Amino acid sequence: MKRNMDLVRTILIAVENSVDDEPGNIHLPHNAYDDVTIYQHVRLMHEGNLIHAIEGHGFDNSAPWYPHSLTWHGHDFLDAVRDDAIWARVRLREKESGHTLPLEALFRLALHELDTKLKLLPAV
Repeated sequence: MKRNMDLVRTILIAVENSVDDEPGNIHLPHNAYDDVTIYQHVRLMHEGNLIHAIEGHGFDNSAPWYPHSLTWHGHDFLDAVRDDAIWARVRLREKESGHTLPLEALFRLALHELDTKLKLLPAV
């Protein structure tokens, strides 16, 4: 499975928008992605310190993962990529680079775009 950063962002937004920290109350994009892809991304995000998640037990011996809450780092990353225009610019710059960028590089790009939007840095 290839990591999908658009799905990561979507999951972060869903977790933040949840009414409480109960995993069953967090509405994940099951209509846009299959369950296995979502669960694998939740697990990766937990391992990557973006969210807290719990491992469940499926009926078919699968191990679904359910998000619980954002970590401090997850909040910071989401704050940097929340704006659709900033996220689109980050994704465009990644595509132009010809590389798949790690999370921290995407974070730095997003912070740069945010600084530019707030006129703290000149545009590049």
